Amino acid sequence: MVCAGCGQVLTKETVCPRCGIPVKAARRLGASEAAALYQFGRRIRRLQQFWFLFAGLNVALGVAGLIMVQMGLSHQVGLWEPWPHPPLIDWTFLGGSGWALLITRSVFALAAGIGLRERVEWARLVTGTAAIVALTQFPIGLLLGAYTLVKLLGKRNAELFRNSS
Repeated sequence: MVCAGCGQVLTKETVCPRCGIPVKAARRLGASEAAALYQFGRRIRRLQQFWFLFAGLNVALGVAGLIMVQMGLSHQVGLWEPWPHPPLIDWTFLGGSGWALLITRSVFALAAGIGLRERVEWARLVTGTAAIVALTQFPIGLLLGAYTLVKLLGKRNAELFRNSS
């Protein structure tokens, strides 16, 4: 059954936990509506797992990058090389931008995974932002970002997300 007031899926409650309307006013889910909610719930669980894996991948890439820098495999002699720095292409700026992007992707991916797991209101916004940021990492981030944007955005998906929480 679905609450007539807010659309919350009800199980055995006598009162809707979200809006407080008695279950007597609830309406039964149609077979197609229940199937759509079930499929959407599975899709959200899959997206949640993908975002946690993507966060782990970015953390692993960061650790590998730190190890490479420490071992000297980054082909950079030090902070003082190369002199003089070319205008507008300062390698320290580019390296710092790369680290900032990696950290941003990791944080947004972790927040997207947590938000989707908890099905909180801000999850769609954060996951959409994480998808846009993930588009900068080819090919995995590009695929995950595009898949997320297709499966999570839209009026119907917003309604399903609200009803599945």
